[in-house]
Amino acid sequence: PATFDLGNRYKPLESKQLSVAFTDRMELDPQWTVLLGGKWIDLNEKAYDSDGTENRHTDIQKFLPQMALSYRPLKNTTVYLSYAKGLADGGTAPWYTSNANQVLAPVQSRQYELGFKQQYNNALLSLALFDLKQNNQFVAPTDDGNLIFIEKGDQRSQGIEFGLTGKLSSQIELSSSLALMKSRWEGSEVDAYEGHQIQNIPKLRFATHVSYDVAQIDGLRLLAGMQYSASKYANKSGTVKVGGYSVFDLGAAYAFKVSGYDSTLRLTIDNLFNKQYWRDVGGFMGDDYLFLGAPRTAQLSLNVKF
Repeated sequence: PATFDLGNRYKPLESKQLSVAFTDRMELDPQWTVLLGGKWIDLNEKAYDSDGTENRHTDIQKFLPQMALSYRPLKNTTVYLSYAKGLADGGTAPWYTSNANQVLAPVQSRQYELGFKQQYNNALLSLALFDLKQNNQFVAPTDDGNLIFIEKGDQRSQGIEFGLTGKLSSQIELSSSLALMKSRWEGSEVDAYEGHQIQNIPKLRFATHVSYDVAQIDGLRLLAGMQYSASKYANKSGTVKVGGYSVFDLGAAYAFKVSGYDSTLRLTIDNLFNKQYWRDVGGFMGDDYLFLGAPRTAQLSLNVKF
């Protein structure tokens, strides 16, 4: 059970939840594998106004399935299809809305994914197509000129993600990902919020990290990384946009023993060129914000495994 208390004046939400989860993986033959599972949830929520009046009673008994089917046409090749449903806490109405502090019902979601994985020696190449939809909760104008926090329509994200991880050679290890995403509001009935990319979600995102073992010095690794994000909207109506950015990192790690214990000395420099950029933009409690990326930062650490 979970109870949330706002300012010790009243309890905006009382929640009791019972859940049971299971997963079973079955190999039908050397090529076909099925994953079946899910979570059964018994959720009882009561939400209250600031004067203690109950404004919502949600009593849900719901099964959230998780399923996947994979096929191996070749020894190192896998194709899979997966489906899952989810449930998350509802949002809280901002202070300036007519239903301030009201907690909405839990948000439901569902996701489909079609993927491909190919193993090349010690490296794994992956490709995934995904379609994610979840209930949309937001501040909307009313006919009388006020604002109200409601649930209407969905947020839908569709995209493709590429990945490459593992050892490319005896000395080089790589971890890279590239994501292309289309993310839209659907059915909100607010024209300004639909028809463009959702706030804080870039259409393109890329990241890569490389580790190089220095053969001449046993235990020494050189590290490098790079992150790229395309531009993204800073408000729900898509009238304010922040630019894309590229950030580079550099470092080194040295593995050795201290009194027989495995130890690692690590030096990293994040944002090597001291790039000024907006790392995140978004909304919190109905307000929009800009979050500045961290400046050039050097870190030195020592890790000893006992």
